[in-house]
Amino acid sequence: MLEVSNLVKVFKGELLEKDKVALNELSFKLRKGRITGFLGHNGSGKTTLLKVAMGFISPTSGNINFDRSLGTTRKEIFRNIGYMPERPYFYPHLKGEEFLRYMTDLTGKDWSRAKELVKEYGERLDIVQALGVKIKSYSKGMLQRVGFLANIICEPQFIILDEPLSGLDPIGRKEYKEIIKEINAKGTTIFFSSHIVHDVEEISRDLVVIEKGKLVFNGEIEELYNQNKVSSFQVKYFKNGEIARENCEEHEIGSKLEELRKNKFQLYEVARENMSLEEIVYRLNS
Repeated sequence: MLEVSNLVKVFKGELLEKDKVALNELSFKLRKGRITGFLGHNGSGKTTLLKVAMGFISPTSGNINFDRSLGTTRKEIFRNIGYMPERPYFYPHLKGEEFLRYMTDLTGKDWSRAKELVKEYGERLDIVQALGVKIKSYSKGMLQRVGFLANIICEPQFIILDEPLSGLDPIGRKEYKEIIKEINAKGTTIFFSSHIVHDVEEISRDLVVIEKGKLVFNGEIEELYNQNKVSSFQVKYFKNGEIARENCEEHEIGSKLEELRKNKFQLYEVARENMSLEEIVYRLNS
């Protein structure tokens, strides 16, 4: 769906300041029909990459190419892409519904169909009651909701989300993630940027990790887990009415179980001590 090839973005420093390399020979591919999480520390280059992809800023060198199924001209391609910025700013003088109608018209979509989706998803995102109010009165969370709704009702083939869950309460975050999974199940490819590992892990199958503008990982999350398996196991057993725990290496499990049998301790569980995705990503970026 998206291919980034040897992308470089250098921001020129002012006066005596050094130039800042935001993207450094970055290359990766996104697979069509998947939810791909995009992780990196603050300042790693995530938002810069998304701005280049959307054409808001130009790269110093390198290329970004979109799948031909999105279109062959820039106009066709961007009509089939939805984008949600980290800090959304919409026309403040418009009411929410007017903004949604305007976005639908821009992409050439049918408003009667869009209104059905506004009703369906607007209620779930808890934004319907605010659509008759001017956007200038919206909170950050409401801006996130109406911006996401604008993406959904235009039914793009590819949606790019930059920190979409910031500003949302726990209930809003849960519903937001459920909707992302639902529209992906209908065929929409989603690129989901965040610095919160748990959010990405919960809804993504694929993962792109960058640090200081360089690629750290691009592939399936399951693949990353397999690459970072540890050899230690935790043996749990009942001792004096409580669960005791001991760590051991894989080759030591047999002797440990024999020891428990001889001492007449009842085995509860033997489980591999896997690292969490957050721990793995931290190690990748270290």
